[in-house]
Amino acid sequence: MKSSSKGILKKQSQHDIDMKKELHWDEHTIQQQDLERGNKTKIDEPKTPYEDEIIQQNQQEDKIEVEDEIEQDLVEAQLNKQKLQQQHQKKLDIEELNKRLKEDLERERKNMDDDDSAEEEEKRKKHDEFVKKRKQHYNEKNLIRDAMHKKQFEDQ
Repeated sequence: MKSSSKGILKKQSQHDIDMKKELHWDEHTIQQQDLERGNKTKIDEPKTPYEDEIIQQNQQEDKIEVEDEIEQDLVEAQLNKQKLQQQHQKKLDIEELNKRLKEDLERERKNMDDDDSAEEEEKRKKHDEFVKKRKQHYNEKNLIRDAMHKKQFEDQ
């Protein structure tokens, strides 16, 4: 039982080295295969186009894309302009409404001031009377204390 395979660590013999250098072709089998399939094979792939043609096509496509993008940007710019104009108009309308409201409020205040001036005077008078009565009420406590204090002096 002699094994023909050598271990990895063993040195190779001269016979093994010579076998690796020589290459044997089975020419009879190669000829039979050539006859069966034919010597030439057909390639169904299209021919490779030249680089210049591809570059020109890419440039044309890029030009078309850029033109489309520019057109889209113009449309968006016009839409944005219209929106801004609408917003500006709304802002002007709001400002005008605010001015009108302020004017109306001022007119109403003037009218109310004329009507309310008599009512306000009555309210002020009532409030003044209330304040006076409140002072008298709290002052009564002091007056009673003073009166009691005087009686004590008089009694002594």
